[in-house]
Amino acid sequence: MVTDDCPKCRGKRTIMEKDGTVHTCFDCLISGRIDQHDKKIKSAEELRIKL
Repeated sequence: MVTDDCPKCRGKRTIMEKDGTVHTCFDCLISGRIDQHDKKIKSAEELRIKL
């Protein structure tokens, strides 16, 4: 369950920059809201990325 608890990523746990690059929300990573070694790999649809 993803909640809207981060003002930077708004719960998505990823951030898309203006140039189109996507990266992990480092604030969420540092605070422990996400695990850098997550075993369940999310699909592009779950990450809201258009391929």
